[in-house]
Amino acid sequence: MTPIMGSRFPSALPVIHIQFAAAGLGLALAALGGCAPPTPADRLPAGTLLLGRGDGFSTLLSQARKLAGTPLARTAEVAQSRVADCDEFSAFCPAGEECSLLDRLGCGAGGAELAPARELLGDAAWLAAASFAGGRVIARGRPLGSGGEEVDAEVALRGGRSALSLLLPAADGPGPRRLGGDETLVRLRLRPDGGLDVASLIPAEGMAARMFKLRSDLFVATALAGTWELAVYVPREGQLIPPVALALDFARRDLAVAAMERFVTQVTETWPVGRNPYAAGGHSGACLSDLKVLPELEPCYVATDDALIVGWNPPAVELAMSPSPAAASTLVGADESTLMVDLAHFPEADRRLAAAFGAGPLSPSVEYPWRSLRLRGHRAGDRYRFHAELEGW
Repeated sequence: MTPIMGSRFPSALPVIHIQFAAAGLGLALAALGGCAPPTPADRLPAGTLLLGRGDGFSTLLSQARKLAGTPLARTAEVAQSRVADCDEFSAFCPAGEECSLLDRLGCGAGGAELAPARELLGDAAWLAAASFAGGRVIARGRPLGSGGEEVDAEVALRGGRSALSLLLPAADGPGPRRLGGDETLVRLRLRPDGGLDVASLIPAEGMAARMFKLRSDLFVATALAGTWELAVYVPREGQLIPPVALALDFARRDLAVAAMERFVTQVTETWPVGRNPYAAGGHSGACLSDLKVLPELEPCYVATDDALIVGWNPPAVELAMSPSPAAASTLVGADESTLMVDLAHFPEADRRLAAAFGAGPLSPSVEYPWRSLRLRGHRAGDRYRFHAELEGW
């Protein structure tokens, strides 16, 4: 008679034990995955904070002080006097406490509550963070050659849609630029994460809805593709306002033109202005005349094959429709939403505007410490990530 604990049964027991052990390990790993420890960013204290290394941050402050006579320069001067000799510096204002980071800025790495911030700092020169009711922003910076600076930032939001949604970039890029022209002060091309549904942000009975009827078909965004672009150009001699143009990409040209015309009609029914036919670059549109609200304001639009082009006045539309040099086409990329501020053009713009207003030469003239600012951004998961570069001279 074969024993009950014969050779067949003992050999199966190790296999059963291994299977149970593997199942238990899998459950344990799943539980750990659902209860992952908080990251340093999640452990940051509520409030505003600034910390870093004195030498690296002092470089940025030295550049900012060149904007003589501005609030930024005055703040930078005070801050530099407090951190220039520090190996490490910090400042912290807890949420709910009325205080100023500048008043609390001084040498030292800060207390235990700033340990997550010191961990996040890594090899950067400085780190700034702020929490608010709707989320949190964290930025880290480091100096570049020739007085430049690069900054990486992350924005995390909680809650529903707000006006900020129109400025936060989507995961997808905005595609190729629509506005031409050279010598821009500011150029922004953005695919907002929340689309261009402006009407959903405006109360049906609010002042904006009553005055401008912004809940029109155009701003419900059924005809728009969800990308907008802005260009502010260097003013020409004698101009009181820098030319400004806006491009709104559309999904269907016929729907976009019909919605724009309905919007123009609504404005003429609300304000004592007239509609005049207009064309530029071989494309047709319209202008609103006698809108005597701001200097040189005579808004016009044309519809190209890809977008509605809206300008402050006819010269602005003509600038936007003009070709751009090949080098300028790199200022706005198609893969990420991008902001470009060409600070090298600001002194000449300041001079022309001062002359147009009869103010004479600016004295003293502002010295811009950087040539340009370029900011790129996109959504990554549940965060918005940005990279900025201040280009030195």
